[in-house]
Formats: sequence, structure tokens, C-alpha cells
Amino acid sequence: MLGDRQVRMIVLLALVIYALIYPLPYRAELLRDVPVVLVDQDGSTASADLARRVDASEAVALTHLAPTWPRPRGWSMNAAPMASC
Repeated sequence: MLGDRQVRMIVLLALVIYALIYPLPYRAELLRDVPVVLVDQDGSTASADLARRVDASEAVALTHLAPTWPRPRGWSMNAAPMASC
């Protein structure tokens, strides 16, 4: 009986250590502030709210807001992020 309990504790401890240590090397590889051009053909308050939510995330940086699709094609992806949507 005692051996089963020790094995369970070792397995549980190993799982916790693995869950905490395994992601550490990949932390630097997360994408942050990826430049994105938002094409807002709707122009409604709901789409403006969506644009604000997308821009508020760490992963995305809205660089331009375009009303139609053909307009953003010439924009550089190295542009500075927008101040506000």
C-alpha cells in the first residue's frame, strides 16, 4: 500500500514540475504586436468596438484602418501602429 502512494506522489510531482518548466523556453517565441491592417467595410459601432478590442490585445497592433480592401495593399508592414481606431 505504501509503495502505491509514493508512486502516485512522484507521478503527481513530476506532472506539476513538467507543466511549470516545459513552456519556459518557448515563452520568448510568442508573437506580440503583429502589425495588422483592419478593413472595416461595415463602419458600424459593433465593428468599431471589435477594432478596439483587437487593438487592445497584446498579440496584435493595428497599423491602419481602411474602409475598403484595395486601399491597404500598398501600405508597409513596418509602419508605426495607429494611435487610435
